Amino acid sequence: MGGGEALAKFLLAQKSKLTITDLRKRKILEPVIKRLGNNKIEFVLGKHREADFKKNDIIVFNPAVSIFSRWAKLAKRYKKPIENDLTLFLKILKTKNPNADYIAVTGTRGKTTTSFWINHFLEKSVLGGNIPGKGFFTILENKEWPFVLELSSFELEFLKRSAKPPKVAVIMNLYNDHLNRYGNFNKYLEQKAKIFLNQTKNDYLILNADNEYTKEFLEKKPKPKIYYLSLKKLPANKSGLYFIGNKIYFNNDSQKKLVHEIKNLASHQKYNLLAALLGAHLYGKPWKELIKKIKSLPQPSFRQELVFKGKNLEIINDSASTSPDATIAALERFGGKDELTLITGGADKCLDFSGLAKKIKTCVKPENLLLLEGNATLKLINELNKNNYCKPKDIRIFNSLNAILTGVAKESHWGTVIFSPAAASFEKFKNEFDRGRQFNKIINRVFNQEHGKIKRSPLENAYLKIHEKESEGLEDWEIAKQIVEVLDDPNWIDPDLAKECLYSIVHEISYPDEETKKSVILMAEEKARNVFPELSEIDEVHMDQIEYAYNKWRQEKQAQNK
Repeated sequence: MGGGEALAKFLLAQKSKLTITDLRKRKILEPVIKRLGNNKIEFVLGKHREADFKKNDIIVFNPAVSIFSRWAKLAKRYKKPIENDLTLFLKILKTKNPNADYIAVTGTRGKTTTSFWINHFLEKSVLGGNIPGKGFFTILENKEWPFVLELSSFELEFLKRSAKPPKVAVIMNLYNDHLNRYGNFNKYLEQKAKIFLNQTKNDYLILNADNEYTKEFLEKKPKPKIYYLSLKKLPANKSGLYFIGNKIYFNNDSQKKLVHEIKNLASHQKYNLLAALLGAHLYGKPWKELIKKIKSLPQPSFRQELVFKGKNLEIINDSASTSPDATIAALERFGGKDELTLITGGADKCLDFSGLAKKIKTCVKPENLLLLEGNATLKLINELNKNNYCKPKDIRIFNSLNAILTGVAKESHWGTVIFSPAAASFEKFKNEFDRGRQFNKIINRVFNQEHGKIKRSPLENAYLKIHEKESEGLEDWEIAKQIVEVLDDPNWIDPDLAKECLYSIVHEISYPDEETKKSVILMAEEKARNVFPELSEIDEVHMDQIEYAYNKWRQEKQAQNK
């Protein structure tokens, strides 16, 4: 269920009668079930039943369920309308606000950063889609538009020709990915192509002229006006935005215009910037206004993110790297460092690791390669052995991030440490964001706290009082009030810790009476809404993720105290 909670709440508000079925057990889903309240929902958990697909009028699939699954085929056999969160969102948007536009961004790499940046350039737009905390039914009621939607292939699978088309569609690139879901690359490409399936000549499509698979999209004869992005000069007959050295040029109707000059950008960031600038410009923003906002571009988490910098050490969190190609891009950016340590490995998506093995051999010393166990890791080791990277006995494999980073802290040859898994996260983590958060927490404990690099914020100190009993003579609910009082402190460090604080206030604290509980929670909600926009209403959409992170945090604390 997880990401379907906001959708379930929306459908309940429409007086829909719901059957919710999930292969996970009730114990795992209990927090979500409680938050859905005492509504008349039929839960079928730990299994799917054919009868439920037969008796219900509409079948709405979570993105985790493929359109090629037996359950989607079953719904089709019973001739039931099939939807997912994207198709239902667009259908409702078309009815509620037919004038509302949206910009859609997809691709194997760069789609999150590009979506964030388009939203930044447009100012009054609404960011959402495949972004934590900003799901389709979290943003649906917004009065402003355009919506800027990051779309994965999973969401695009169910898109129909009758759906409302994006005014601007962006395909950043295409590389091998999700082959464990699709079986072959062509099927993966077909899902991405659905982003321009229903566009018209009045819409825009942005393609990457440098990506080898762009020709495959062109063979489908898209109807919208096509613009390109490139790190090479575009021919005069191709409209688009491109870099020559550090200068950005715009081709339009065979006219060439210098737009801006910018230095010190890695190649992947150049593509992201070109796509975001071009998308916002095609939607109507003048170049002059866009250029002013380049200096304040936001950096999404877990994408080659610098999370620690000391005298002889910098640590990069690239947890959103879920394919070998993404890690190759990270190594191309940081591979020139004198001392580079790579932490990589995880769950396989049926991808080819031969290219990554060759790249590792050129820029990572064997003693600086730290592998997190997983079936993808075994594939990488096999490719490293084929390349005579080192003696098999010298390859170091760890069973947890904690074990790896505790070891890194003891190394004497510090330099640049990059965590770029090149693989999925589902064997050990809830998703790549959970993986990235856990990495940051360990970094904060091992390097920030133990080495005294960063002081705890008042928020962190107040939270720790609850679980480490640092405040003698106070009841838990009194400490909860202290937490609420510092929720608007400007020096807070970790927004994920803020989420855990809020979860604790709502679900973990014992209050003397309901009136006290209500007053504390209302105050917490108000401060969350004012100070942490992404945590409004105690971040109900991601409460299951908060609970998961919170429980992991407690387990780590308990393990440390033994």
